[in-house]
Amino acid sequence: MSSIFRDKKSSIWFYSTGSGKTRRVKSLQTKDERTARLRQRTIDSRGNDLPAIKAISWSEFREVVMQHFKDTLTPGTVRTYGYAFDALAETVDVERVSDLRRITVEDADRHIAHLQATRQPATAAVYLAAYKVAFKLAARWGYIEQSVWREVKNVKVPVRIPTPLEREALDKFLVALDAENLEYRAVYLFLLFTGCRRLEAVSLRWDDVNLDDRTATLHYGTKGDKQRVVLLPEKLIPVLEAVRAHAPGRVNVFKYGRESLTNHFKDIVRSVGVPDYHLHNLRTTFASVMAETVTPFTLAKLLGHASVRITERYYVRADAEKARTSVEGFTDRLLEGNTDNRTDNLLTGSVVEGSKGLLRVVVQNGKHVKNADLGRKTGS
Repeated sequence: MSSIFRDKKSSIWFYSTGSGKTRRVKSLQTKDERTARLRQRTIDSRGNDLPAIKAISWSEFREVVMQHFKDTLTPGTVRTYGYAFDALAETVDVERVSDLRRITVEDADRHIAHLQATRQPATAAVYLAAYKVAFKLAARWGYIEQSVWREVKNVKVPVRIPTPLEREALDKFLVALDAENLEYRAVYLFLLFTGCRRLEAVSLRWDDVNLDDRTATLHYGTKGDKQRVVLLPEKLIPVLEAVRAHAPGRVNVFKYGRESLTNHFKDIVRSVGVPDYHLHNLRTTFASVMAETVTPFTLAKLLGHASVRITERYYVRADAEKARTSVEGFTDRLLEGNTDNRTDNLLTGSVVEGSKGLLRVVVQNGKHVKNADLGRKTGS
């Protein structure tokens, strides 16, 4: 008995037959339900309920799976997965793989070891994710029995806390910015004042900017292609107005692309003696400053994070000294104006007067005394 279903994320229809371990799934390569049902009837009429295993070469499979990724994933992710498949050729002679089943578990282990030796941990982790997704689809589509990457352990990626620009480095950068042309000044200030990502900024269009309301709606280049609204500081408005007057009729707000900005930023920070900073540090600087005045939930909304956990993990860091100062300030404010020396006696453990049993732990000579007998002296 066959059935069809639509993938919620991609809207593509799939053909399914069997159940449990014998279930086989095949993409019908359409988003139209009527077309999908016609193709289902065609497959059923041929009596071809998806062969259990059908040989496919690596080259053919790559073409099929990359088309699937283009239909279901963001362009950035598709590009990264393409790099991952290119890297596979470094240890596996994929061009000679006439049957996907010829790629073994040993090939997978050897390749991951190679990646860990030649790539950054984050890159190796993303590439492994690409292989796992691709070969899981191969199993679903009937090209292999099961994925050889299934048992490969995920690559551990150390958490790197983003670094904001220090005050001195920021001052040097802003001074150097004064010497740049209007287009560069505008995009750098936009990144610094809004915390947007590089791709979000270069993809911004004038149709999505409202200078009167001081807002910009991001439709393109966002993580997960999710639309969000960013707030434009008042000091940024004259700069954007100057850009629009300088290039009337241009669709995009900013002139330069991602690579141009990245390379130019590197030139600036080198010229002012702080070469270790990257363009993304402008976003980090925005987040670090805002974290001191807004809640993690609000900051997550401003940064476009899908979860507040991401914000707390990377941008909201506990400052022990600030926490200590806050606690001390709280107690000072709480006891401010209290002239009753009973409070002082309570804190030093000299005398605890009647509290009708509400306080069960007191301090006596610097030590906690549990279940103290309130209403009597506990110290000499």
